[in-house]
Amino acid sequence: MSWIIGAISTERIDSDIILSSFGGKFNYKYETDKIKLYAGCLSENLYFHKDKNDDKKGWIVVGIGLQNNVDTTNILLKDDWKKILERDDRREIIKNLDGHFIIIEWNVNSLSFYSDVLGLRDIYVAQNKNIVFFSTNVIWLSRLVNIEIDFFEFGSRWLLFNQISDKSIFKDIHRVVAGKSAIISFNQNLLVEYSDYNWLPSNKTKQFGIEEFSSKLNSLVKINLPKEKHLSLSLSGGMDSRVILSFLLQNNDLAFDTHTFGNPMHPDSIVAQEITDKLNIQHEQFNATIPTADICIEEISRYTSATLVSNAASSFLQLQNYSFLNDKSVVLIDGGFGEIWRREFFYKLFLQGKSALLERNITKIIPYLMLKRADIFTIEVFEQMMKGIEIQLNELFAKLPKIEIDSIGNWLDLFAIKTRLINYYSHEQSRLDNYLISVMPFIQPSLMKNLLNMPIHLRQNGKLFRKIIKNNAPILEKFSLAKGKSVHPYFLNSLQSRLYGVVIEKLKLNKYHENNSHALLNNLKEYVYDMLNSRGVKETSYYDYSKIKKIVELYYKGDTSLINSLDWWLSFELFRQNISSIKK
Repeated sequence: MSWIIGAISTERIDSDIILSSFGGKFNYKYETDKIKLYAGCLSENLYFHKDKNDDKKGWIVVGIGLQNNVDTTNILLKDDWKKILERDDRREIIKNLDGHFIIIEWNVNSLSFYSDVLGLRDIYVAQNKNIVFFSTNVIWLSRLVNIEIDFFEFGSRWLLFNQISDKSIFKDIHRVVAGKSAIISFNQNLLVEYSDYNWLPSNKTKQFGIEEFSSKLNSLVKINLPKEKHLSLSLSGGMDSRVILSFLLQNNDLAFDTHTFGNPMHPDSIVAQEITDKLNIQHEQFNATIPTADICIEEISRYTSATLVSNAASSFLQLQNYSFLNDKSVVLIDGGFGEIWRREFFYKLFLQGKSALLERNITKIIPYLMLKRADIFTIEVFEQMMKGIEIQLNELFAKLPKIEIDSIGNWLDLFAIKTRLINYYSHEQSRLDNYLISVMPFIQPSLMKNLLNMPIHLRQNGKLFRKIIKNNAPILEKFSLAKGKSVHPYFLNSLQSRLYGVVIEKLKLNKYHENNSHALLNNLKEYVYDMLNSRGVKETSYYDYSKIKKIVELYYKGDTSLINSLDWWLSFELFRQNISSIKK
């Protein structure tokens, strides 16, 4: 697993308290009377160093760092990290690195945490009397200290597309993420100091057009790999992975293959197979079957806890396919967050909510951001969550530049960077680090810093990506694009493809119909009823038990319209159980 857990105190710490909180095996440890630190991960995603001349000095990095050069990108190895972390200006260097990582360094007087600037890895800190606990897995902290959901923070995670704030969703738990740092001093007393950081892309009036973007992206795709590794592209039927494929096809000296996850009959899989067959590219389709009920519960519990309820329970069926790549000697590359370069985020708000944004009318903005999950909480908790959303949005407005009428699109992209990367992509990135090295070229800071320097008209309607594909590999224009559960002609722009999908859906012309979620929930019927009738569920103060009971009973009586609600409640309930464990 990809993790760090530890504690620091002015008094002696019993290592068994820390080790028993997770029960796993660690690759590295650092132990003194007052510091206990344990870490485990794939060897490629973890570097540990103890100073030979000072046994009370060292550092650890979990995740990966990338150093982008003019033509290529290097994955930082231990010696590279050592050179950086020995420098006096290391903090500034860290803020300019690509990649995703958490760094801990320590000496005789203090222990410090640093996070990557875009927020793809995080670490949590909790103080309990005279001990400070910390971990990249916040659920493990629930075995060490009493943690309680902060519904003011959790509200946006449950009611909107994703959480808005960069704070922890638990009371009295601090989250270090997105360029933030923390230092714990431990001389006579414990003192924890947190430093904020507000990364924003450059806003200089300099040229960053198609040629500049293409050159930079190409250098991020051309990763210098160890001899035993090769790139494997997560290829879908969409635009973003196709752009990366166009660069891979240009670089004849770069060994790569492709893969797709899920049902071979899904439009994404069909289009990806058509492309790779036509171009004679080595391609694999990975589609794990639904496990037994016991394993499903175990895997959903692990998944929803690692991602803090970012997805419904059934999502693990698709994402479990990453395990197929464990022994393939690959570095995964994908088109994650490519939408930022196509002006796709918050599209509805951009088209219909401009006046609300300019007025900074929070009440009018919220409906454009909402996503229906499950109505399972009391009205009092719902009101807390809504109040929290208002507070978070106001705080975010204060961090971002003022909205101008001619730059609403750019502002919404900053909104997506500040909210979606750290609260959706980050948790999945941490989970992926358990399996392999993975890279998302579209969201590296060396590229993203120029987001506002590109004319917005180039990013609208996929114009930028279409021109790159035409320049790099025009043969890729011959294949249709997949969006959701349908396929549309390549020549349709973003708005046209959305309308096309709506028409196809209304006319019920979709040939693909997914039933995995129903199969999973029907397979778990006995477990779901056991949970519904459990004392834990009935006595959870923030649940509206009558609502949950209605969802469960009506779904299993045949009301399939409630599948989404049941799917999400199952995800949340297994998460709730994990944070409600008996404390040491």
